Amino acid sequence: YPAPERGVTIADDAGEPVGFDEIGEVVVRSRYLAEGYWRQPELTRLAFEVDPSGDGMCRFHTGDLGSMSRDGCLRIHGRKDSQVKLHGYRVEVQEIEAILLSLDGIEQAAVAVFSETDSQRLVAFVVLQAGHDLAEDSIHNYLRERLASFMVPGKVVILPTLPLTANGKVDRLALRARAKRSAFPATEEPANPLEWEICKIWSEVLRRPVGRSDKFLELGGDSLSGSRILAGIAQQLGVRVTFKDLLERPTVAALAEWLGNVVNVTQVEVDKDR
Repeated sequence: YPAPERGVTIADDAGEPVGFDEIGEVVVRSRYLAEGYWRQPELTRLAFEVDPSGDGMCRFHTGDLGSMSRDGCLRIHGRKDSQVKLHGYRVEVQEIEAILLSLDGIEQAAVAVFSETDSQRLVAFVVLQAGHDLAEDSIHNYLRERLASFMVPGKVVILPTLPLTANGKVDRLALRARAKRSAFPATEEPANPLEWEICKIWSEVLRRPVGRSDKFLELGGDSLSGSRILAGIAQQLGVRVTFKDLLERPTVAALAEWLGNVVNVTQVEVDKDR
C-alpha cells in the first residue's frame, strides 16, 4: 500500500490512469522525490516529470508493471522493459534476446523499446565475442528467419559493453536513452525525382523524415506499413512491388535504382515541398 505523502498511479503507454486490476506502469507521485539521475539528463527526462496538477508534486516512472486493487493494494507484475505491446501484439523481449544469444559470435544481448512520436519500435543491443566480426545485416537476417516480422528489432546496435546498474543488471533505461540519441542517423537527401517520390511515400506512411540511405526495417517498418508503402507506390508510380522486393532492397536508393532498371519509371514529377 502507498506510504504517507506518496501516491501511486498505474498508467498506460500514454501516461493516462488505467482502471482497477488493469496492468500498466507504476508511477510514484510525491513532492519528496529525487531531482533526477546524477549527470544523466536524458535518463532524468525519461523517468521524472513535474505533475501537471501544479501543486508542487513530481512523478517518477518506475519502469515496473503493476495493477491496483479497489482497496488500494499495489501488485507488481515485473518490468515494463521485458514485456511490450507493438502493433497490437504482446512481445516478450527475453524471447528476442534468447534468439540473439543463440547466434554464434554474440556474447551479450539486450532489447529495448525506442519511442518516437506516436510509435514504438524495438532496438537490439549486442556485445560480440572476442575474435568475432558480425555485421548488423547478418544479425538482422538471422532474426528474420526465426521471428515473426513484428518481433524483429528495427535496429541492431553493436556495443563494446552493455550499460549496467549499480547492482550489476542491464540498465535498460540507459539503453532507451542511447537508442534515442544514436540509433537513428540523420537523413540523406534524395538524389533524383524517383527517390524524392519514394521518400515522400515512406515518410507519409512511417510518419518521420526519410532519406535515400535509410533502411525500411530500421525506420520501424513492418508488414502493415510495408503494405501501405506498396499501395502508395502502385498509386503514385503505377507499378506493382511485392513485400519481398521491398525487403531485398531496403533503402530508398536501392529500391529506386531497381525500379528504374526493371520497370518503365522514367518520368516522375514530384513536388519536393509536399
